[in-house]
Amino acid sequence: MPIFFVEITGDDRLSVETRLQGNQLNALRIKRQIYQRTDRVVTDIKGFEPFNTGEWLTLVKYDNWKGEAIKDALRPTPASFSPLGIHVKENWGFLDPYALLDRVLSDLKANWQNDYINYGGLPGLSEERVQHFQRNLVFVSDLLTYIIHDRTILEQIKPEQAITPMPPAGQDDWIIDMNTQAMTRVEKLALRGRLSVEDLGTRQIITHRPRAADEDIVSTDQLI
Repeated sequence: MPIFFVEITGDDRLSVETRLQGNQLNALRIKRQIYQRTDRVVTDIKGFEPFNTGEWLTLVKYDNWKGEAIKDALRPTPASFSPLGIHVKENWGFLDPYALLDRVLSDLKANWQNDYINYGGLPGLSEERVQHFQRNLVFVSDLLTYIIHDRTILEQIKPEQAITPMPPAGQDDWIIDMNTQAMTRVEKLALRGRLSVEDLGTRQIITHRPRAADEDIVSTDQLI
């Protein structure tokens, strides 16, 4: 099935890919990725001033694509035996996709900062980003578990769609504000479309939808 993305902060996301055998989910691949700005400037999107864009870099890959569940933590620093760096792999044994998802979410909660630091050469994490990641991971875990466990919900996700949780009002208003800010960054609105708050079964998400012809410029005030 197509890949989709669940954003944890404006600069942290999970890339999620599922594989079906017959009518059953039989494999899962999740990549923990971070956003890095580049010198590339986009100038040709009508209604938007030129802006810098970036790329998503994979720090850790989790999957059971070949049977056994593997955590593969990347280390890009060239090694004497590998000019492309090394992979630090943990074998978690044979796990079905649902057990693997539980293990991934537990590992993220325990090790996300260490995996970031161990990658090497990345800028320090701000306190705001740490708080956003840790507090939103609770809602991301709930949302992703809900999606993976319900085929009818999974099938509602579009290919390469980016989503983030919209917690119920009053449950964590700071996360609602931070998630909204993260999804209304200029490059996301320009490249993905207008912001949209939607029901996904019994959950709510923040995502993007293609703009109509007369929606070239969209202000944050119009979106909230």
